[in-house]
Amino acid sequence: MKFYTENQVKLKVTKTRKPKFSTHGGRTWDFGHILIDGEKYKAHLDTTWGQYIYFQYGDANQWYKVKMYSDNIEDLKGNRYDIDPFSHNPHKITTK
Repeated sequence: MKFYTENQVKLKVTKTRKPKFSTHGGRTWDFGHILIDGEKYKAHLDTTWGQYIYFQYGDANQWYKVKMYSDNIEDLKGNRYDIDPFSHNPHKITTK
């Protein structure tokens, strides 16, 4: 499945298993929200390591992960993008 940001930057989204949400080794989890095709989805983030956002999407509630970027990261074409579930304005992601 292909996912894109508001400015049509293609995101690398990977199917994954449900995270264990364990707290071993001081690991902590938090959640925020992202918008996918206009619908709000809960997005989970490992706040200790903080590389990926995990979320469920689709009819089968398949788990996916996407790398969390900040707005100071650019893709190869120079487009800026930001996937941050803790923003006051959830970032819009589309599948089209």
